[in-house]
Amino acid sequence: SSRRSPPLPSQCAQVRIFLDFSAAMLKSTLARVEVVVVACGAPKRGMGWYHCLQLLQGRVQNAALTDIVEPFFLGAGKDSAMGKEFAEWAATAAAKGVALHSSVAEMPESKGPKLAMICGRTADNPKLLREVIDRGCTHVYLEKPGAPTVKELQDMAAYAKAKNVPIFMGYNRNFSKYIRLANDFLASPSAPQGCALTLGRNDCFNTPESLDECFERNAEGMVKNMLCHEILTLVTYNGLTVDSIAEVVADQAYTHQETRDGITDFSRIGCTIKTKSGQKFILWGDRSDGEYSEAVVTKVGMEAFKSVRPCPEIVAKQAELEKATPGCMPYFYFQDGEYLDLKQAVVDHIFHGRDGTPEGVASPETAIEGLKICDVVTEALVADKFEIPLNICNHPSSWGVDYAECPTNPPWEGVIKCIAESGYSGTELGPVGYYDPAGLGEKLESLKLQLVAGNIFEKLHEPAEVKAILEKVHMSCKTLQKHGAKFFVIVPHVAEEKIATAGRSVDAPRLSDAVWNQFMDAIKQVAEITKSYGIHCTLHPHAGCWIEYEDEIERAMLDLPADLVSMCLDTGHAAYAGLDAVETYKKYAARIPYMHFKDANGPVLKKLQAEKLGFWDGIKSGIFCPLGHGVVNFPALLRAMKEKGFSGWCCVEQDADNSIEDVQARLMVPFECCKLNIKYLRSLGVTSASSKFAPPSRVCGTFVPGVTDYYTFPPAPYALMVDIFMREKGVPDASIRKFERFIDLPNLENRSKDILEMNPHGTVPFFKMEDGSFINETIAMCEYIEEVLPDGPCLIGRTAQERATVRMWQRRMEEHYVIPAYYGHRNWTASEDCAKDHFMRDFFSQRLTAEHGATLIPHAYKDWLVWAQNRIMWLEAEKQKEATKGGRAPDFIAGDFISTVDVQVYVTLWFFSEEFPYPPQMILQDLKGQLPWVQAWYDRVHARPAVSAARAYREESNKAYEARKEAK
Repeated sequence: SSRRSPPLPSQCAQVRIFLDFSAAMLKSTLARVEVVVVACGAPKRGMGWYHCLQLLQGRVQNAALTDIVEPFFLGAGKDSAMGKEFAEWAATAAAKGVALHSSVAEMPESKGPKLAMICGRTADNPKLLREVIDRGCTHVYLEKPGAPTVKELQDMAAYAKAKNVPIFMGYNRNFSKYIRLANDFLASPSAPQGCALTLGRNDCFNTPESLDECFERNAEGMVKNMLCHEILTLVTYNGLTVDSIAEVVADQAYTHQETRDGITDFSRIGCTIKTKSGQKFILWGDRSDGEYSEAVVTKVGMEAFKSVRPCPEIVAKQAELEKATPGCMPYFYFQDGEYLDLKQAVVDHIFHGRDGTPEGVASPETAIEGLKICDVVTEALVADKFEIPLNICNHPSSWGVDYAECPTNPPWEGVIKCIAESGYSGTELGPVGYYDPAGLGEKLESLKLQLVAGNIFEKLHEPAEVKAILEKVHMSCKTLQKHGAKFFVIVPHVAEEKIATAGRSVDAPRLSDAVWNQFMDAIKQVAEITKSYGIHCTLHPHAGCWIEYEDEIERAMLDLPADLVSMCLDTGHAAYAGLDAVETYKKYAARIPYMHFKDANGPVLKKLQAEKLGFWDGIKSGIFCPLGHGVVNFPALLRAMKEKGFSGWCCVEQDADNSIEDVQARLMVPFECCKLNIKYLRSLGVTSASSKFAPPSRVCGTFVPGVTDYYTFPPAPYALMVDIFMREKGVPDASIRKFERFIDLPNLENRSKDILEMNPHGTVPFFKMEDGSFINETIAMCEYIEEVLPDGPCLIGRTAQERATVRMWQRRMEEHYVIPAYYGHRNWTASEDCAKDHFMRDFFSQRLTAEHGATLIPHAYKDWLVWAQNRIMWLEAEKQKEATKGGRAPDFIAGDFISTVDVQVYVTLWFFSEEFPYPPQMILQDLKGQLPWVQAWYDRVHARPAVSAARAYREESNKAYEARKEAK
């Protein structure tokens, strides 16, 4: 904005006298600033609760907490364990004169100045802001990021401005000491020219459970929930704007996107923002590893300045606070001073009757700019999303099954079922005799598993053992051949002489040349047998055996013919041997058609090496840990595999000790580990390849497999449903655009001869398949997508019971809400209530005809609309019953995961109220306050990234269509 000339001295004096008088008048009537905290949250966990604590302790001068609004713990969640904990704490607040309310509507209307601190979920903020303003609150403190989208925050700011209500944004990082010190350095003569500023931090979600909750609670995503703080400091203090950005470069090697309980988000982010003026900002963030933040100034990689949080002063304060109030979220203690400084700045501003925004406090305009930058950063992070198609199987050794006859082995039927239910596409055979050959085929078919490989774990270095071993190879290969497996893995047995020196190459003995040559001959004999069955033989280096270390591997690969024996690289055993699994793969990539994915626990490995413990000690100590928890760099390995063109199968193994007494734990503990391992690989970009060895007839890139064309009219609501579903399943925007075949629905192209020959029903969207057939009807299309893209969030249910529950709710809501809503609209267009000149007048008269197997009932349109509204009211009542019965209602209609029914109902509600109100179906607006569960659910779905992206694409397509019409 342009600078204005300063006023004349006489004008300044007049203005100063007026402001001083106004402030004095306000102070004379305002003893303290009254504060209401909205969406307080759980004690020791909710941000709103911590604001309440600081206010109740009298640590914010000139402020008085008068009201607390807590919809959940004073409503549906009051009988939960946490609800009872909240009630106990609330009693202490009430004893101090604080009034508690279950909704903003219950709160007495404000008669004087009052600050509302909104601390709920981001998706709830737009509604809560309007409610507190309508209730008379004169100022609003809005927790970051304010709203899920730029548009929503802009609308909120406009509404507040129209009501003359200032908004102060809750970006406490603007008050961080380490940020201030870094910016002071940048402004000093000591700062080198052309330097870069790095802002990074770790958060404290250090367990899988806490990270699951983090993903669920912060549906706006990591960029808008966490990294937004750093971005806002750049906007506030460093002049960053969305228009100033020249480029955002994602650090894909560091960035980690994963799916947890059906929600896809980042758990680690790295990127560099370059501006048009030459500024360079490097951002990184990790949801885990403890509370830590840094601001680093560098020049050509050399550090010129660094400040961190926590500093010694904050550490001392943290210990004091934790002792006084133990059990809080760790960041409350570390950021306590920043929360106080921010609130104090806002309260002082109100108390003294000042205009504008306090220094350092983010305004809505600043926050809007920050959200725009968040969108640009997110787009850069996902634009280069890494993917590699692999088939992933598992092995009975993950349940400790190394020998078929071991009495502590869990039942084979339980193991193979666990492999399937964990999400793997196949299984190895394991030791000969463990899987029952007679029942194996039926199990593989019923569980939809591919038998991938067999193996031996035998003493091939001992000549007396070879004959019996070769008989086992024949037995294994017969089973493998019968069920279409293609790989055989020779795992040399651990040797007594080497067990004690596992992982310590310097201490380990080597075979004599004579024994080595006999060993190689035995391996060749095995390979000749597997070759006769059409099965590819591979050699698996293994800790504690005679082929373990780099020199032994290299010697074996030289001595064994490449056309007879390949390598099965086991990443965990490579790490155990002191090798870099990534470099080992690169070295032997041409001879590695099959791999074992395993990880090695770094601290355990160091302990084993330091104390000179053996291989079996390592197994019992947990040397092989879940993938991603050890020393193997799987992101780098997967990128190397993609660069080398690896395609095919990999087997996840996590060798376990099954000699524990708890029989059930022998089965279920490895089961949980197997689920974590496949989940980790999916989070790194591993997608499903064809689960059969025969190549598919056509690979559809990253679109829906088997589909050649996607016929649609994007502005239509049913097209939006399919679009959302595809995006939830991870189908990229570029692929949707590439396969889309536009149909001009308003001009009846869907009823043209060519389209009706493909789809006699004449509706859109529909898929054209590889074989020339077509799939129409929204739910059928969605179920097909789920079938061929099984990874990631499952929107139809993963178990038989979940699928049945989804279908049950889908029928309940489609028949009694979705259909009535649409037929209310369609019949209205032919009714007398639809104006003759309305653009929708008689739109369906040429579509819903006897010729097309339908008819219109114009006089009944109001009845259809009442029917639709009644079903939404019924849904609310049912969810309230579920909450009463079970302590809480699910987050989504059919359970705690988003499903097809949520997509159908959400699109219908949104379309006929927000986008196409002809006639208006304003159910949520008309029944405001009467549908708390439905409203919260609607907001939750509305804020999902896939849903926002689909709405944005619909709007873009609609504008493009209107532009084409005008051009004609």
